[in-house]
Amino acid sequence: DWAAAEHVDDDNLPLVLEELDLDGADPRQPAPLDPFLARVFRVIVIGCGESGVLAGIRLKQAGIPFEIVEKNGGPGGTWWENTYPGARVDVANHLYCYSFEPSNHWRHFFAEQPELAAYFDDVMGRHGLHDRVRWNTEVLSAVWDDSTATWGVTVRTDAGTETLTAHAVITAVGQLNRPNLPDFPGRETFSGPSFH
Repeated sequence: DWAAAEHVDDDNLPLVLEELDLDGADPRQPAPLDPFLARVFRVIVIGCGESGVLAGIRLKQAGIPFEIVEKNGGPGGTWWENTYPGARVDVANHLYCYSFEPSNHWRHFFAEQPELAAYFDDVMGRHGLHDRVRWNTEVLSAVWDDSTATWGVTVRTDAGTETLTAHAVITAVGQLNRPNLPDFPGRETFSGPSFH
């Protein structure tokens, strides 16, 4: 109950124990892909927040060629973008981090943004993912081509646009990076700071 910060009923206990990874095992680590498929199959992951980093880790463990495309200059998604004072998780840190990459270096029970951004960067470093990311690259479209059974993913950087090809696309864009502002009088002319 302590680690979850609430009562855990018997039905959920096996999941919580697995997520806590008390024995150091990673039951979700994928088996390596067939060597032939690993040479010809390519994946593009859109986004390098918590889900995109996880996708990169699992694809690398499986031996699947991949590239992560991230519009920002660093990992963490919402934890890279939201740097306002007091930004922090609303879930206990020990349940928020990856079960196979636990951390006992949190300064607060509900970690603040700088710690979370550093955690994702550290995890990427431990898994050798930094060189698999196209930073500051925005995805404009992803179009399926039946004739080649591939995706054409058009991206934009400061240098221009380019179309990448992949057999699979994982969208890990999150849901918190594009504000949905309500319609209210004066919204168009408001010049003060806004955040969510």
